[in-house]
Parts: sequence; C-alpha cells; structure tokens
Amino acid sequence: SPLTTKKPMGPNMLPAHAARQTVSELIEEGMLDAATTLGFFADRGRLRALRTTTPGPDLHGAQTDIRRSLELAQTPSQRSASEFWLEIISWMQVGSSLFQRSQKLQSEVHGFCLGQDFQTWVLEVGDAARAVVTWPLLKECQMPEWRELPKGTRVKVVDDASELHKLCERPPAGAEAKVGWNAEMLGFAGKICIVQRVGESSHRNYILRRESPPTGRDFSFPYDACFLLSK
Repeated sequence: SPLTTKKPMGPNMLPAHAARQTVSELIEEGMLDAATTLGFFADRGRLRALRTTTPGPDLHGAQTDIRRSLELAQTPSQRSASEFWLEIISWMQVGSSLFQRSQKLQSEVHGFCLGQDFQTWVLEVGDAARAVVTWPLLKECQMPEWRELPKGTRVKVVDDASELHKLCERPPAGAEAKVGWNAEMLGFAGKICIVQRVGESSHRNYILRRESPPTGRDFSFPYDACFLLSK
C-alpha cells in the first residue's frame, strides 16, 4: 500500500466499475487506436457470449461487438476469426430459440408417454451439447502419458465430477500410488488450470492451480485427468 502501511497489498483484485465505464466510453467514441479498439470489441464480444451468470449470455451484445471487430479487421486472419465467432454466436442463437420452443411443445405433449420426461430430456440434451462440441478438440489434447510440463502450462481438468473422483482414487498407468481425493477438488472439474509444478513419478501427477475463478489452494491431479491446452 503506497499510502498507509507500505506493505504488499496481496494478489486480490477488485473491480473498478467507474474506470471500466470510462475506458468503454473512450473506445466507443473512437478515441483509441485501431488495434486497441479491435482487441477491445473482440474480447468483449467473446466475454459477452460466455457469460454464465444471470441472465446468461448476452448474444445480441456479443454479435454487435464482433461485427465491430470485423469492420476493424486489417488482416485475413483477423477477418476469418471474427467471421468464425459470428458463426458460433449465430449457432448459439439458433440453439436458444430451439430450446425455447421446447417449452411450448412440453404443454402440447403433456399426458402422452413421449412427454412424461420431455423437459428433463431437453435439459440433458443441453448438457450433452457441450460434450458434442468440445470432445473433438479435447480428444486431440488428451495426455497419453505423464511427462515434464513447465510451470505455467495450461491444462483443462476432466469435466465429469464422478469420473474425476474415480481417476484420483486409483494410480494412473505406470504410477505406484494414487493422488487421493479431497472434496474441494470438485471445484476443479471442467476448469482450466495452471501447472504449478510436476509431481512425483510414483504418482505421475501435476500440482494445479485453478485459473478462474482462482482458489486459495493447489491440488494434485493424475496426468490422465488433464487435457493439454498449451504446448
């Protein structure tokens, strides 16, 4: 703290809403250079599409931002990226509309055998859609063996909590011991994490720290519970 204690302030960061609003207004008014403006709209658009807090993704806002980034694109790769993001957002909009239709259909099929678990099935389809979309990419990133990874390497932990529990409670291939399970490890399922260090060969594991939202503790996970995101 430069004003009072003169001691380190720690790693915690607090949102500065006024500063964020000021920056947004400057960029919206075209006060910053083209490269900065392009990066702002591209990043904000993707964040809006990924919002998981209530009321969910802001697909209209995301689409507007990505269209702005497309207008500002200077290279073929920038244009291709913006066009791809727009395709993804359009796909999400179609999916949202489709699932909204399910509410009407639920009342139409009510009372028939088909409709007894219709709403539950639709919700489960939403969960399965995540696997359909991400599995081809994650399959390519799956770690076939334990190896040295430098500190800072990004990995994704297995999504399924019960599968993750099972993997941690048995030695992975080539290991002599399991890493074990702690209930707090449940919060790492499906999350992107940062490798803090490589574990012991007896466990064939990695010590991971969750990237976002951060936690106060690091945990050990077997290599086959991880998908390598950065090489």
